[in-house]
Amino acid sequence: KIKASEAVRLALEESDNTAARTLVPIIDKKDFDSVYEGLDIELESDNYGALLTAKNYASILKALYFSAVIGKDSSEEILDYLTKTKFPDKLAAGVPSHVLVAHKIGDYSDDKGNEAFMDCGIVYVPRRPYSLCMLSIGDEQTARERMQLLSKTIYDYVSTIE
Repeated sequence: KIKASEAVRLALEESDNTAARTLVPIIDKKDFDSVYEGLDIELESDNYGALLTAKNYASILKALYFSAVIGKDSSEEILDYLTKTKFPDKLAAGVPSHVLVAHKIGDYSDDKGNEAFMDCGIVYVPRRPYSLCMLSIGDEQTARERMQLLSKTIYDYVSTIE
């Protein structure tokens, strides 16, 4: 048996879908629907659970950053978990290691073997935090290289603005 707080941590830091699925039965449908309404995103799902687009993730991160749907303490706790993810090879790889990045990865493959990889986060550049969501269709190595380059290019630009 696992505590709900541990399942939340595993789902966010390690992108553990099994941990995330253990939370579903303990979340009241009314609360679940209320959060989605507050985020103003369409809820789509398949046999594996909710399907979230890069745009959906951007909305979620914005709501967390501004504590727009849940309280400030809970929003900050979730963002803190997302700064400790075990996946530094995409968005975070384009940013210097001293800059915090709260991000969530995702991947999807269909029954035809098509793959897509996503990394969406908030980059905490001092006085200029920004959100970046990227999706790449194809193999993971290509996705990793594309995301690292795009992330670095955007960071280099934003960090030099005066």
